[in-house]
Amino acid sequence: MSSLLAALQRWARSSALAQIGLALAACGDSAPAEATRSSAPESGEGPDGGPVGGGATDGDPPVAADRTLVIGVARLPAGLDPMSDLDAWATRISEDLVFEGLVRRDPQGAPWARMALADRCEVDAARATRRVTCHLRAGASFSDGREIEMEDVLYSAKYWLDPRRATSRARRGLAGLRSAEIVDGPTAGAADKDPGRWIRFEFEQRDPLALEKLAEIKIVPRKLHRGRESRFAREPVGSGSMRVVAMSNDRWVLERVGPDDGRSLQKLVLREFSDAAVALTALRRAEIHLLDAVAPSYVPEELGRPGMAARFRAWVRSPAAYDLLMFNARRESHVGGNLRHALVDAVPRVAISRELYGSPGWDQLAPIDMDAPRELDMDALVDVTSWPVGGEASAGAAGPGGLPWRPDPARDAEGAVEAADMLDAMGYRIERDLRRRNELNLRITLTWDGQQGHATALAEAVRASWRQLGIQTPEAVASWAYLSGLMRKGDFSVALGRLASHQDADLYDYAHSRGDQNLSGISDAALDEALVDYRLAETPEARRAAKAKIAARLEAQEVFAVLHAPAPVLLASRRVRGLEFEDDLPRLDKLTLAARGSAEVWDLR
Repeated sequence: MSSLLAALQRWARSSALAQIGLALAACGDSAPAEATRSSAPESGEGPDGGPVGGGATDGDPPVAADRTLVIGVARLPAGLDPMSDLDAWATRISEDLVFEGLVRRDPQGAPWARMALADRCEVDAARATRRVTCHLRAGASFSDGREIEMEDVLYSAKYWLDPRRATSRARRGLAGLRSAEIVDGPTAGAADKDPGRWIRFEFEQRDPLALEKLAEIKIVPRKLHRGRESRFAREPVGSGSMRVVAMSNDRWVLERVGPDDGRSLQKLVLREFSDAAVALTALRRAEIHLLDAVAPSYVPEELGRPGMAARFRAWVRSPAAYDLLMFNARRESHVGGNLRHALVDAVPRVAISRELYGSPGWDQLAPIDMDAPRELDMDALVDVTSWPVGGEASAGAAGPGGLPWRPDPARDAEGAVEAADMLDAMGYRIERDLRRRNELNLRITLTWDGQQGHATALAEAVRASWRQLGIQTPEAVASWAYLSGLMRKGDFSVALGRLASHQDADLYDYAHSRGDQNLSGISDAALDEALVDYRLAETPEARRAAKAKIAARLEAQEVFAVLHAPAPVLLASRRVRGLEFEDDLPRLDKLTLAARGSAEVWDLR
């Protein structure tokens, strides 16, 4: 096991996984910046605007400017083109502040969408939608003042219909989108015609969530985007309430569009902090108001320091971004039953979380996000000096202050022993350091895309754990587009990938027996029923019930095995109000910021 840990420590210094939207796809090669562990001095603004913990000296940087909200992140996004794959914070900025679609997701209930740039959308059938027709509202314009034209809407829709973007289209849940065209009205001969102001979308199959899925299509100015995607990502123009005015190496600056009403926040700044101690100090000094993810080395001891609870609030999150193994379920002869279970038990997930990710994760096997961000009781962490180990190690279990339990490292060794016992019971005996049965070596090929950095480290950790059991572990490495073609034919044993999605994502295409993206070949009647129930759910409670059934069936089938489910901790000044989470990050258009020393509150709406 020591050689495995050494390999993990060596590879973890490379950057790791990028968020890529709803997809079973390659692991990627970007990761959170490695935390620098150094002292984080107690200083900054107290609840009443005065200094605490010694305060700041004349040489210290000033606090954040009034009517400016500042968010600290470990790494800035690469750009802000909503037609490309965006990371979590770029997605929030895109959806909440800079870009709009014809509709926006609405978690309150069916049809799970509300109007945005459209003032009306008609569907041919509520529970079996195949056609959606939307009307562009009058007076809609981009932040540069130009009017949004139907040509912009049509361009933004047809962008996803290009065959070259089939994979990206599937990641957004738009795999079934067949066509988009400008029409005169919602139906032939309709009394509410408005020639050239309606757009009709057609889907391959009936989908009750078609309207919600159209929220993925953001409207961009055709003349600025077409053929200039790289430039547009650094100079984005949308129709939202804010516009990007600067993108430098260490910060993005957004300003409000339109006249100053004297009551609203005028700027949002996204600042990069590669040093975790500097980020925490900046938060204490009120240079930033919200810290995306506190370095694990500071949890929980820094959160439990005296006075922290009076000034800050903290949440542990469960973003739906899972690194996982996917087994071929089409033929039992590939990797079935007890063999699949043994392979999962053998992977040292505790060591992987500690050495590769640098942080504990949620203890779960199914890639389903069942938990909203959970606020921590920071007062309860005063006497807690390290992340709690052991306890009730299950998804959603709460330890001190609400932190998830950290699995006991002994579980890795126990899992390896159990895996070896299962292989023995199946007749795979060790002969000259190799597992053999009926004169044949046990050989498991790991399929993955070969990207350097984090993906390489994860693949090596998995293969090393299987080799230690005497399993031959060759690898099939190629581009993900090529590999997914082989997997559709059932030509693989086990694949390494990432499933990154919305917290409330429709997994029908990925896990239903008739799903277009069902690469694993999983087929389970109870799972199919639960996936359909999710699509037909009309209330948040019904959605949660369907998700619970989906998670239970996926866990029982063991076709997907989660290697790591992140549990980052977000820390926010108590001046920040209106925290409403979507996909485990605050909705930026819902945030307000209380003024220092007065009752005034500014918002980003």
